[in-house]
Amino acid sequence: MKIKNKLSNLAWSRLRNRGLLIAVGAVALLAAACADDDLATDKPNKHMGTTLAFNVSDVQMDALAQNATEQTRGLSMQPIPASYLAPRKIDATGSNPHDFCLIESTVEGLNPVKPDAKTRGTILTAHTLGTFSSIGYRAASPAAAANPSTALLWFHGEKTNPDGTLQSRYDWDWPVNVYGRFYAVSPEATAANGITLSPSNYAQVPYVDFEVKSNVIDQVDLMTACSGEVHYEHGNDPTSNLKFTHALAAVKFSIGSNLSPVIIKKIEVSGVKYKGRYKLPNKADGS
Repeated sequence: MKIKNKLSNLAWSRLRNRGLLIAVGAVALLAAACADDDLATDKPNKHMGTTLAFNVSDVQMDALAQNATEQTRGLSMQPIPASYLAPRKIDATGSNPHDFCLIESTVEGLNPVKPDAKTRGTILTAHTLGTFSSIGYRAASPAAAANPSTALLWFHGEKTNPDGTLQSRYDWDWPVNVYGRFYAVSPEATAANGITLSPSNYAQVPYVDFEVKSNVIDQVDLMTACSGEVHYEHGNDPTSNLKFTHALAAVKFSIGSNLSPVIIKKIEVSGVKYKGRYKLPNKADGS
């Protein structure tokens, strides 16, 4: 009887120790999983929240659609100081004895009417927008998300469709990193388009290095956008707007009616830069 009890106690002790080991192993596995999860808070798909997508529009075309008179002069939705739009008279020089002058008249963006004949670079609108490049930052607070130096880089140079969907999926985190700020450049930043994004480790507002085409007919409009602050609330799709503004200006020439018998054979513009660095906007209004 005592031998039977000893065997029973020994079996129970082994079973209890084995159960304890299994329980300890489960706790250790759970702790390791939580630790890995905490380390991965800056990775997409952490909680499989709402998938990121953008509402894409063109500030200038939006203004034109809202303008009942369809005026052809500058519109106020692009962040351009009024002093830049003031007309100027420029004296022309040359061997011709006639007295010539140039009247400079500037409009915001690329003449907000309808794109005309392909005698200049191709003007982009939200309807003609192709794939573009986007950059995303996120953080746990709006202050941290407002500056790339304090935010986490979410993605860089991501190929994005004209309808605002990213070609790679990115889901919002919850409850961490619920504030975001996004930047975009169109057309897509490629060597063929003459556009290079700032490096992914650049801890300031992104920029692009841009070079125009040697043949103006091949030139494509350059547009940029910033979403401003975007806040994700669990279960609700946040509004992530990318309102593109034109980074280039159009130069047009018209001939007055009092120039007969003068024939203008060509017009040369000197001192124009064909490449440079353009800092992307950091606010939703394009500034």
